[in-house]
Amino acid sequence: MTDLFKDWKEKRFVVYKDKLIDPNYEFCVVLTDNQYWIENYEALTKWCYNHNCTWTGMVVNIPDEKMLSWFILRWS
Repeated sequence: MTDLFKDWKEKRFVVYKDKLIDPNYEFCVVLTDNQYWIENYEALTKWCYNHNCTWTGMVVNIPDEKMLSWFILRWS
């Protein structure tokens, strides 16, 4: 049986250039490493607040490419 989410399980997050949750944001980041994000809940909450991003469930909405780069640099 093929594991369709194998690649996702090996990463902390997956980036989509799609407005899945909120049409006001250019990028959607799906948080895939549950344990990592549980451990970094407070830091991610503060980061999102300070960088004009929203966090809903396991999805972070990011407004533009510059902020996406900041997210990747901070959380990779």
